[in-house]
Amino acid sequence: DIVHVAETYYHYTLQAIKAKQAGLVKKVISTVWEVIPFNNEGIHGRKQFKRLSCKHIDHFIAITEKAKSALMIEGVGESKITVLTMGIDLSRFHQKILNPKSSILNILYVGRLVSEKVVGDLITAFRHLRSENQNLTLTLVGTGPLKKTIKAGEGIIVKSLPYSKIPKVYSRADIFCLPSKTTPYWQEQFGMVLLEAMACGLPIVTTNTGAIHEVCGDTALYARQSDPESLKTNLEKLIYNVELRQEMGKSSRQRAIQRFDRLKIAKQIRQLYQKVCRSNTA
Repeated sequence: DIVHVAETYYHYTLQAIKAKQAGLVKKVISTVWEVIPFNNEGIHGRKQFKRLSCKHIDHFIAITEKAKSALMIEGVGESKITVLTMGIDLSRFHQKILNPKSSILNILYVGRLVSEKVVGDLITAFRHLRSENQNLTLTLVGTGPLKKTIKAGEGIIVKSLPYSKIPKVYSRADIFCLPSKTTPYWQEQFGMVLLEAMACGLPIVTTNTGAIHEVCGDTALYARQSDPESLKTNLEKLIYNVELRQEMGKSSRQRAIQRFDRLKIAKQIRQLYQKVCRSNTA
């Protein structure tokens, strides 16, 4: 009845469209994360794939309003788009009990170690912070080309972990930090790690790039892009204010419950499937 794919420019999306045209499947739905209109068209064939997708996919699930806007600029009618965000397992990622008397405060980063995540800015900010406060640690969890350039030690811990152990990492953190920057070909499309941190009740420092503000809203502190000093300033607000950390942590968890409960979102997807199946439009 339904083939559910992702994005508009992959070969498997084209395969699903061809299967529909051949009468092998009835409907095609695509989840779209991309927030930059006309992006990913440099590889041969992808521009044509996108045109066919816009015309023949029955319905699009845009992860964010920004993704919806990109689809509409590319020519998809608004009636064919539903904004449904990603969801989080609130029982697996749950709020930790903060210990305001703990002498060590751990800042956590989880994500790809790549240039667009400007991990170097976070490390620079942290080193300035630790020069003034030895009771700080920075844990970087992830893999990527920058990993071999990051020097561990002096409060910096770098490691890779299987996803099954990620919830425990959040439970040991006090502040979550995800810097990011806009490039000509990439913006933060969502940031699942932000959902994980919010569900765990962590206060967040990030940057207002891509769709990050849609995810975090007013529950995060926003640093300027590519600005280690701005990161440092925002982290200091949390490091030296226990009440603010606790207040923002509670707000994060509440936002996760209200907006990102995977069970509620799963029901919305089911309802959309039923609606698309009943529709006679191509």
